[in-house]
Amino acid sequence: MVKISSGILLLISISCYATTNNTFSNNQLISIMQASNKNDLTTLANLSQSYPQNELINYLNAKANLNKSSTQVANSFIKAYTTGYFHDTLSHQLLNYYFTNQDWDNYIRIYNQLDSNQISQNETCGLDLANLAKNNSQQIRSNINYLLSNKMPLWCISLVATQISSKQLSDDAQNQLLNNLIVNNQIPQFNQVATALGVKPQTFSLNIPNNQTATSYQTIYRINNLSLKYPTQAFNELSTNTSLSNQNKEFLFNQIAPSLATHQMFDLAKQAINLGSKIWISDDQYEWQARTYLYFNDWKSVINTIKNMPESLQNKSTWLYWRAYADSKLKHKTTAQKLLEKIPANYTYYSLLAQADLNAPLNAKLTIETIDIKDTKYADQIQQSFDLYKVAKQINNTAFTSIANQNLHYIINQSPDADKAAISRYAFNIGWNELGIYAATRMDTPDASLSFPLLFTSQYQQYSKQFGIESSYSMAISRQESRFNPNALAFDGGVGLMQIMPATASYIAKKIGSTNCYKNYSCNIQFGSWFLSHLLKKFGNNIIYASAGYNAGPGRAHNWQQAFQNLDNRIQIELIPFKITRDYVQKVSTNKLIYDNLMNSSQINMIDFLNKISNKNTTYIIDDDNTNGDSSGNQTADQQ
Repeated sequence: MVKISSGILLLISISCYATTNNTFSNNQLISIMQASNKNDLTTLANLSQSYPQNELINYLNAKANLNKSSTQVANSFIKAYTTGYFHDTLSHQLLNYYFTNQDWDNYIRIYNQLDSNQISQNETCGLDLANLAKNNSQQIRSNINYLLSNKMPLWCISLVATQISSKQLSDDAQNQLLNNLIVNNQIPQFNQVATALGVKPQTFSLNIPNNQTATSYQTIYRINNLSLKYPTQAFNELSTNTSLSNQNKEFLFNQIAPSLATHQMFDLAKQAINLGSKIWISDDQYEWQARTYLYFNDWKSVINTIKNMPESLQNKSTWLYWRAYADSKLKHKTTAQKLLEKIPANYTYYSLLAQADLNAPLNAKLTIETIDIKDTKYADQIQQSFDLYKVAKQINNTAFTSIANQNLHYIINQSPDADKAAISRYAFNIGWNELGIYAATRMDTPDASLSFPLLFTSQYQQYSKQFGIESSYSMAISRQESRFNPNALAFDGGVGLMQIMPATASYIAKKIGSTNCYKNYSCNIQFGSWFLSHLLKKFGNNIIYASAGYNAGPGRAHNWQQAFQNLDNRIQIELIPFKITRDYVQKVSTNKLIYDNLMNSSQINMIDFLNKISNKNTTYIIDDDNTNGDSSGNQTADQQ
């Protein structure tokens, strides 16, 4: 067996406090936080004895003991509390501990106690390894072919390597595994697995020459990295390569095809798809195959590609919609309608597209009944979580803020709509706007008034009027950028409601003759509104590319507009190469459509909304602003 000493656990589950009569003053909570931060076992054990029914303290005590490699308290905890955030989190931590220490019996025991929807792919690979180590006659639960096609978490690498080592998989699978590790930049794992499988470890460098002295693995590494910036050069080199096996060439053509498509080289992308492997195709490669065929309006190939996707991928709203779109183009109206009806009815982009095609819009005026927090199913837990959040914010303790947030997320996902609405309204009342929106968007019956709150409206209207844009647009941007958190700070430097970057703020202040006051929430709206007006002028009032420019920089957005402007606007958005920007444009478009309805009573029809965006006679205004959106002010060689 290939032994991996540590793995990546997806701590995906969240929960709530157990009902308890124990309450704490702010000072007591601060003391508890400090003991937890220090892993102070003595203090936490004393607190646990003093408050034996308090789930938070018992959890912190169990977690601290587990951090010291003592599992007894954690096991006692998950036995006493059989559901919830703390139960699930400790269970995942125990799985990690038992896997690392190869305590397979306990790994299997904990795994079998978790709900299936709380288990990560990595943990299922861990279960398979545990059963193999115990010689249990259990069928492998992990989808090996899917793992070989996509980037693998660490325990899954160990599982696949173990299967190869025991001759349960073919030599082709071994080659696929090693190639997969190379292109996903899992080089330490490559050399570890290679050694275990009797393959010589490799040294990888972009400077390895293109000649016969390079190994096949080194050639794959170099061509794959070349394709990220210069996909045409990589395609041409691979096409004329005589040293690589057919399997390796097919593997690399699959890798190169998405890069060609994201650089708007669709003719070559289509060639690469045809030359690539038909066996091992990653989710990302399938998606860019479908997008490439969308570019060519090749509806049959769109449908066939989506049908070949893994079931979990083809049943996503994105690909249900595009398959329906392609079927409708081929006059398969009944099939298209059935596919559209599978898409959940809510205020998300593809759902709104489906609603427009089905002529079945949601009623944005529908609101959920109002009840008080004390009348909700989990009233005590909800109030405790809000209290913990308030104290944690006061002393800037991010760990406890996260616990409060995760507890409430769990409660929200377990609650009826009336309770979700109560949590949402309470969150808005204390200024926790992100949670207010989260709770509202989890309702089974959508409530637009809560999902799309009208906050800071006087400032948005004032500055939108000043700069000649619709206030619904600046609000749509803010909902996506910050969830209306005026104190939001992004890892990349974005600040405030409209996430103004420092360099952009300096530029805007100079342009409008203002002090650089962007950290003030009202000034932040002013600066963001001016910049949106500036971008709309650049892109001929095209909201698709103005929004893309706000997110990724106007230079990139201009390149995309030039490449896509003759296509259906829906396809234009789908072909935006950066996933984060594609999602951003979809969500901003959704936000604006709903805010237009709430503020102006306009019709909710996403297709009509997009069709009204003009693609013709636009003038891109060259200016001295940042063209990349990365604070550099310069375009790069690999700009997309």
